[in-house]
Amino acid sequence: MNQEPYTTVESVCNYLGITPPSESSVEFQEMESWILAMSTWMDNYTNRTLYRQEESTILYDGDGSDLMVIRDVVDPTVTVDDRPMEVFTYPTHKTYASRIRLGDGWRFTRGIQNVAVTGVHAMFIYLPEDVQQACNVLVAGIYNAKEVQGKVGTSETIGSYSVTYREPAQQTDYANVKTILGAYRRIAL
Repeated sequence: MNQEPYTTVESVCNYLGITPPSESSVEFQEMESWILAMSTWMDNYTNRTLYRQEESTILYDGDGSDLMVIRDVVDPTVTVDDRPMEVFTYPTHKTYASRIRLGDGWRFTRGIQNVAVTGVHAMFIYLPEDVQQACNVLVAGIYNAKEVQGKVGTSETIGSYSVTYREPAQQTDYANVKTILGAYRRIAL
């Protein structure tokens, strides 16, 4: 799936209080790659895709039941054996669905990749501000680790990157990232 960036170079630079590099510079491209890496890491950490805008289709195997656990999806359309089906989505109080149920005695007929779920496969189709802020903080940590020589502040490893937070405010922001992402974490039942 195409990875959406969860922030921008300009937003990260605003957080750091630095002037954004030129779009044609190596530094700009490097920051963009960090943003994509941290966006992917955030999805992995939360066990779900947090944000997307593009619609796609995911195929599932029918198992004979009327309820199916699926990847998060916004406004799904469902076909079973190429037949459009009306579905009930759960949870009912969220903007996304993680389970679908067929009504009127219908079943997800047994088959391999015979259930197609089309929609935006994510929790959100609009980037939440707290998710963007979390990505800003993570990318800023990579920037700090690259720019700072020696042991200064808090250092950790995120994925294959080292992050450093020098100032107490940055350390607090990093602690808040874990809280923000923890609230979005998908727990397997």
